Amino acid sequence: MAAPRIQIQDLQPRVDGGRYFTKASLGDPVSAAATIFRDGHGKVGGALRFRQAGTRRWQEVAVQPQGNDRFAALFVPDALGPWELRFLA
Repeated sequence: MAAPRIQIQDLQPRVDGGRYFTKASLGDPVSAAATIFRDGHGKVGGALRFRQAGTRRWQEVAVQPQGNDRFAALFVPDALGPWELRFLA
């Protein structure tokens, strides 16, 4: 089976390869980043989706290019507890 045309790798924040939760303070911006690339020369873009664990509705912000296939976005948690993040490309 061929690899997907778009790859999302090296997700951050991550502690010990994802073994432990990343911690942040309520109301402080959290930076999330990923390496996103594709076959060929087409433009790449994406979004960061985030939600508090256990809720149904995702919120979304566009990722910004950082250079060398790296993209990042910020979000501000508005409640205590674990949050889920998902990159789209």
